Amino acid sequence: MLAIAVYHSGVGWAPGAFLSVSTFFTLSGFLITALLIREQETTGGISLRGFWTRRLRRLMPAALASIAVITVAAIFLADGAQLDRLRGDALSSLGYVANWHFILAGDSYEAIFSSPSPFTHFWTLAIEEQFYVLFPPLVVLLLMGGRRDRRRLAAVAFGVLTVASVVWSNVLLSGGSRLDRLYFGTDARLPELLAGGLLALWWTGRPAVKGVARSRVRRASSLALVGVLALWILADRQDHLWYRGGLVLYSVLTLSVILGAVQRRGPVRRVLSIRPLVWVGTVSYAAYLIHWPVLVWLRQYTALPAWQRLVLGLALSLAAAEASRRWIERPVRTSSWDTRTTVRLAGIGAMVVAALILVVSDTATAPGPTIDFEAAGARQAEIADAVATRDEAETAAAAQALRVATFGDSTAFMTGTGLAEWGFAHPQQWLPSNGIAGIGCGLLTNVTRRTKGEVLTDPAECAGWPDQWAADADRYRPQVAVVQLGPWEVVDQQLDRGGPFRVIGEDAELDSRLSVALDAAVNMLRARSDLVLLVLSPSIDVGRSNGRSPTDPFPESEPARMERFRDMLRAVDARFDDVGVVDLAGWLERRPDDGMLRPDGVHFTETTASTVADWLAPEILRLAG
Repeated sequence: MLAIAVYHSGVGWAPGAFLSVSTFFTLSGFLITALLIREQETTGGISLRGFWTRRLRRLMPAALASIAVITVAAIFLADGAQLDRLRGDALSSLGYVANWHFILAGDSYEAIFSSPSPFTHFWTLAIEEQFYVLFPPLVVLLLMGGRRDRRRLAAVAFGVLTVASVVWSNVLLSGGSRLDRLYFGTDARLPELLAGGLLALWWTGRPAVKGVARSRVRRASSLALVGVLALWILADRQDHLWYRGGLVLYSVLTLSVILGAVQRRGPVRRVLSIRPLVWVGTVSYAAYLIHWPVLVWLRQYTALPAWQRLVLGLALSLAAAEASRRWIERPVRTSSWDTRTTVRLAGIGAMVVAALILVVSDTATAPGPTIDFEAAGARQAEIADAVATRDEAETAAAAQALRVATFGDSTAFMTGTGLAEWGFAHPQQWLPSNGIAGIGCGLLTNVTRRTKGEVLTDPAECAGWPDQWAADADRYRPQVAVVQLGPWEVVDQQLDRGGPFRVIGEDAELDSRLSVALDAAVNMLRARSDLVLLVLSPSIDVGRSNGRSPTDPFPESEPARMERFRDMLRAVDARFDDVGVVDLAGWLERRPDDGMLRPDGVHFTETTASTVADWLAPEILRLAG
């Protein structure tokens, strides 16, 4: 709990503390399996109804309360992006499928430029609950009869499932899946839970470790605890090795720590028995439920340094967790409700919270506009269909219109939406043509980038953007190819795995790589169009929310970085007669409403892109002659 709070606060002290979630999974697998085995040994069987009822009493009260509190708080604290996502994020958290919801929503890119969801942390609880539902019946089936050979059968089954999951993760990774797919996926995280189950199968029912074996266990567990802490400080979540079996190897360290903790004496047990740590353990579940939205909104609304946000956020979370333990969780756990009453009350509670979510998501007003890539894409498709189905008179009237296509990144995608709208309204002057604008794709491929303090690998689908640009230009042959890039070029970039992060304008190798890639893209489009127009992109303001700049600007927002990229664009323009530049940056600097036009500091919205197009389209027509 403490480690994940450090990681989520963004202080940077423990970039590998994401592994504390793995420790949580392995510990959970150990505890649940041990409880089931002991029940089998003492009663001769396992009551699934009893197990699920106990889990319901333990988990649902605090979960329902936290989801309700976060939902109500969102009315006053959530920005437009958070409020737009509230219904899906909250309902999936309530249904314990948040991890799959975030995978399907493709969070890894949009979360960078919009505010993070206050429900993101529910992905771990979703995996846990899915495990609680599916795992106990498997244990009952494998341990049926209670004989020792049944434990060996269970161990073999756990081992086979572990190997299968690791192989599947490698298949997904080799197939180009995003790391978030593996990080959030129950199928990929299953081995960490099963590792705990394997230890429980071996440990339960055995006599206490004594003599030389005890000293070896103590020594190994002490070294393992040191190793765990070291990895929390040193590990990199973007390293593919974690998803190719590294998390399983890390779970071995967790197993060693667990083994040391369950001994009657020893250094690991002494450390983990320090009273403040024990108290944190008693409130850790509720603290986890509330700590993430607290940290998110502290960052959103205060100018506190990261370490101060950590201290304040942790204090608020632990205080709320203690209140939850005393007045919500403990009364429910100690109640005399039978199974039917427990299930009925849990169902009623879930329905009440679901109704609250629906009411808030329907009635709460977003404080500002949001960037909706999906809606923009749908509108572009509508315009393309409408152009394709024009009658003969309209087609003849548009025969002399200029064919224009937009190429670039997500900023080009949104700008292109406005240009398509303008062209549709002026069919005799402008014929919107297809282009490629890759969300999340920059000029350089197969690099690692760092923005808003988060390290991101280049999406696999971005590796082929030069071929995609060429194929689209070959097919539609636009007379004018408009290129808009910049936001991904000005963030910190790691060209080689393990190498330094480089900054445009400060690193000659990065500048050279960018210039070469830019020349290649421009020359490819020159060969397929009459004119290539390079948009001089405005400087970005990463972290802006609803037009409000962050109190602590991110390094990539430094104007000198984008000015260096604009110089590269001007240099290309100077070398070729069939290349020009469009000074979008200069136009935006002369306006007082950048916060409205680009509410996230990077992209135009679907609505404001039309405002931009009212200037940009005539400017393109002028330059096209």
